Amino acid sequence: MWPDNGGIYRGVYSLNTAWEASPVIPDAHDRFDGFPWNPALVHEESDQERELRLGRNPGAKKASCGSFWRGLRKLIKSDPNKDNAVNMDLGCPPVVPVHLWKAYGYWARPTINRVQVNNTTPGPFTPRHITPAMVFNSLMSPDGTPHPERWIPGMQHPSLPPRPNLPGWRTPQPGSVSALPGKCALNPFMVHSPAGRPAVTFDMGVHPLGICYSETGPNTTIPLAESDRAQPATYPLVTEMHIIYVADDPAPQFPWPVTVENQRGVTVQDVFDTLYHNFSAHVSSGEYNSWDERRKQQVGQAYWTRINQLQALGQQDDSEGGLKRIDYLRDRVMFRGLEPAPGQGNAWMLFIGPS
Repeated sequence: MWPDNGGIYRGVYSLNTAWEASPVIPDAHDRFDGFPWNPALVHEESDQERELRLGRNPGAKKASCGSFWRGLRKLIKSDPNKDNAVNMDLGCPPVVPVHLWKAYGYWARPTINRVQVNNTTPGPFTPRHITPAMVFNSLMSPDGTPHPERWIPGMQHPSLPPRPNLPGWRTPQPGSVSALPGKCALNPFMVHSPAGRPAVTFDMGVHPLGICYSETGPNTTIPLAESDRAQPATYPLVTEMHIIYVADDPAPQFPWPVTVENQRGVTVQDVFDTLYHNFSAHVSSGEYNSWDERRKQQVGQAYWTRINQLQALGQQDDSEGGLKRIDYLRDRVMFRGLEPAPGQGNAWMLFIGPS
């Protein structure tokens, strides 16, 4: 099963056909289907039942609850066919329809003339005589050699996937203040899954190129697409994310807080890369000596388990021997998502689980 915000991305193989957005699939995952019920019990509501349901003074009940329901309707109503269908009411985190995350991926890493290009990094000034058709034809040489470097980022044409017209996904201005975690919508690939499988399978001790979708069917492994990785980590875009806690870590303070930075807006790939590089670093002697004997023993066991697994696969550790930060997590090396850190307005908490 493909994730609603990712999966298969269509390419642009001609500039003669206008771009059509993918059909919006209604999101039914969170809808309440009700408890098993007996159709024989369904009947028109009597006046007495209505009075009991609304209370003795229906008019007062309606007046007292009216403002609440109006606010709730504003929060949940959304036209999925509009780019600007992001709800920001009631001071809650914005609600971003899943198809808009994928629409951003389409724009950020489109496949043009069979060549996937980077559309987010601004290039040099484009001379007026350079047309989209000229760039389109230059991407693939007659001998079949791709030239993604010839793409001009930001080029617009009716046949190309557009950037979602959302104010929160405009490129951050230099010096702008990022929204706090509690005011951000998190990309579905990084939302914490308290139960079941997370959206992606990510062993933080293994290079992020190996990240796969978690739900793809039996005996099937499909890696994340480049367009998935180029999606924003949050709505609105932020220039930095501070991950300073690991859930269920018995230590009073996580020793290696993580800061993810991108002045043009942190992406899904930025988060995964930063976590990998953070946990791939070696443990210093001072850090090791600060642990109690139980922690040292547990980390040592995790180290030898990791080394034995690499040897069983015919692989070697990708750096010089020694304990790595990933060993500190013991067997809980799998990424399970992020949440705003409780009591910390500008920080995130990392959730992990066993492999």
